[in-house]
Amino acid sequence: MGLFGTGVYKGYQLSEKQCRYAMENTISNAEAARWLHVSFSTWKKYASMYIDEATGKNLYQLHKEYGMNKRLVLPKTRYRKKSNAEGVFQVTPIEEIFENKHLKYCRHRYKERLIKEGWLEERCACCGFQERRNYDFEMPLKLHWKDGNNSNFALENVELLCYNCYFINVGNVAGHARHFKIDETTGEPVPVRGDRKSLRNQMFKVGPHYKPRTLGPLVPDKFKKS
Repeated sequence: MGLFGTGVYKGYQLSEKQCRYAMENTISNAEAARWLHVSFSTWKKYASMYIDEATGKNLYQLHKEYGMNKRLVLPKTRYRKKSNAEGVFQVTPIEEIFENKHLKYCRHRYKERLIKEGWLEERCACCGFQERRNYDFEMPLKLHWKDGNNSNFALENVELLCYNCYFINVGNVAGHARHFKIDETTGEPVPVRGDRKSLRNQMFKVGPHYKPRTLGPLVPDKFKKS
């Protein structure tokens, strides 16, 4: 005898009314399971038990065949964010991305589409590198934003560079800021203003920030205590 009565607990059970309620508000069996907060195997077990008299099919098979027809008429839910949007399940037009209408678009996906759809040739724009790796047959190219703004998706603002050209012409491949820049008058590398590490380690006696190397760290005059 159990603690709370003589009945035997048979686990969580779904009635036919619960199954049909979930089918009315979802478009797939997986979404119906999430709607009822049960596992997919539990949903499949009970949805397969109940037979629809009109079609002679069980509810699981019926929802699998006809559930997607409701994808454009059902309202938004916590499980379905774009079900009632126009053109649902379609790829975002790349022309809209060029016009910067989707500023949060995935950069990696943007690079793949530029290559697959033929907007950019899969080669380095600087040296013409086109070799592929042996283990995955991928071409090691990095997307470069010419104006430095990775939110400007205009086609004329992007190009593909190999890692060598990117490191030489742009900077660190990992995305860290430069420590030196080229002086327009002398043509020599000059430490970037405010970068104390490059000021301390620089080896070039040019530019307005040059000071002789000392044992201690370099401290600008304006920060020195009087």
